[in-house]
Amino acid sequence: MRRRRYLQAAALGASGLAGCNALDQGTETPTDTRTPTVSPTATPRDEAPAVDPPAYMELLPKPHLKGTEETSDATFVRVDWDWYLSHYDSEMRFGATSEEDWTLEANAGNLNDTPPPTYRLLHTPVGSTIQVAGVIANVIPKFPNLGPELVRQCGLEMVNESGQEGSRAGYTSNQTAEVAEIVSYAKPGYTFFIGLNADSLKNALSGNDKRTPEGYPDITFYAGGGRMSGRLLFISEGWEKPVLLVETADTNDEEVTVPFERVTGAGSTESVSSVESVKWCLSEFVQDLPVQVGQINGGRSKFPNSTYVQSPIRSLKNYDTVFTGLDIQNGINATAQVVTSNVEGNAPTIEELMDLYGSNDGQVQTGYRPSVSHLLNRWSR
Repeated sequence: MRRRRYLQAAALGASGLAGCNALDQGTETPTDTRTPTVSPTATPRDEAPAVDPPAYMELLPKPHLKGTEETSDATFVRVDWDWYLSHYDSEMRFGATSEEDWTLEANAGNLNDTPPPTYRLLHTPVGSTIQVAGVIANVIPKFPNLGPELVRQCGLEMVNESGQEGSRAGYTSNQTAEVAEIVSYAKPGYTFFIGLNADSLKNALSGNDKRTPEGYPDITFYAGGGRMSGRLLFISEGWEKPVLLVETADTNDEEVTVPFERVTGAGSTESVSSVESVKWCLSEFVQDLPVQVGQINGGRSKFPNSTYVQSPIRSLKNYDTVFTGLDIQNGINATAQVVTSNVEGNAPTIEELMDLYGSNDGQVQTGYRPSVSHLLNRWSR
C-alpha cells in the first residue's frame, strides 16, 4: 500500500518539462600564499561571483539539502566512479601516507579498523568515498533484480544471492563499469547513478511494479521488489546523461517529488547551487576534483561506528558552507582542497584553515576574501 502511494506521489505538483544540459566547469586559480596571513578587516558584502556549477549539482534539490536553514544532515558527496575504481586498492605512497596503511576499498576495514590518513584535509573526502562505496557493496545488492545489474555497471559483482539480508558485492575492475558518477546525500537517503546503461537496467527491472508518470515518457518509477519493496527507484533518460535514483534509506512518500522536479525540470524546485553560501564556495572550488563533498549551512559529514571522527569542521568558527575535494593519482600524487564561506560575516581566516588543515609538507596554496577562504595542498612521493 505504501508503495502504491509512493508511485502516485511521483507526479504530484509537477507541471511542464524543461531540458537540462551539462554546464561548463570553470575553475578559479588559488592564490599562492605559502605563509599563513591574518585575514583583513571585513569589507562591505559583495554578491557571489557567477560561476557555473558542475552538472551533477543541478540534480541536488535545495529543499532536501536545507539551503535556507541549518541542519547537520545537509551534506552531499560526489565520486567520479571510473577514478574510484582505478584507485580502489592503490597503495598510498605520497607524503606522510607512505608510512601508513589505508586504501579506498569498501569492506576492507578502512573505516572501521584502520586509522584515517594523517592529513586532516583528507579525512572527509576519503571517509565519504568509502561510505559511498559501502552503499554500492552492501545496500544495492539487497535489491532483487536491480542488485546484480547495477553492481555490474558499477564494476562490482555479487558475492552471494541478491535480495537477501546479507547480500553484498565485491570489486572486479573498472573495465566492466558503465556508471560515470555516483552522488548521494544524507537525508532523505537518495543516491544518484549518472551515465549508466538504462536499457540494461530496464530489462533487469521488467518484473518489478512500475509506472511512467503522465506527460513524462523519459522517466519510469519502480518498486524495489522483495525485501526492498518499500524502497523506490526511478530511471530518467531526459537528463544530459541517463540517471538512476535509488532510495538507499527509508524516506517519506512526498519527498520523491523534489528530485523528480530537479531531474525533469518540472515545477519550481531550485538546485542547491542557488544557495548563496554554495555560490561563494563554487567561486574558489576546483571543480575537476574526482571527489567532492559539500556540507551546506552547518551540515557535517558523519562517520558513525568508525575510526573517523565527525568532520573536522566542527573546530571551525564563522562558516556557513564547507566544500572539500580530493584527487589521488596512482597513489603517488595527491591534491586536496577545502573552501569555506560565510554570507553575513567573515569566512574563517587563512590562519584558522592552516591550523586545522595545513601540513608541514607538500605545496600549499591559500586565498581569502571576506565571504570565502580556501586552502589547497598538493603532495607527491
